[in-house]
Amino acid sequence: NIILTADTTLTGTTSTIAGTVNGSGHDLTLNFSGDTTIAGPSFTGINDLSTGNGGNTVLSGSLTTTGSQTYDDNIVLSADTTLTGTGSKFAGTVSGSGSRSPRGAVREQEQSDGTGSSSGAC
Repeated sequence: NIILTADTTLTGTTSTIAGTVNGSGHDLTLNFSGDTTIAGPSFTGINDLSTGNGGNTVLSGSLTTTGSQTYDDNIVLSADTTLTGTGSKFAGTVSGSGSRSPRGAVREQEQSDGTGSSSGAC
């Protein structure tokens, strides 16, 4: 489990986050050159979430932020994924995993103030 005490940037080759992440209102940036795996964690209190640095972000489960979510690398959905925040930006491709049926759907939910945008699926 991770508890942020300030805006945080993690860098490296690969990362797997399978536990809880408590942002305490701070931003989290994940810049890994390999795969960044976010496997259904319970994200709480994260303001803005960003990923990048040329790798892939592998998503599954529910990811919630109070701010935006920016994915500046390719996204691989290993299961159905729900993104909740003020908006999501996808700079790379969004694809599903190999033999999964359905291959995974990404859905963006709006915050109670009506912000957010439409959903898509692969």
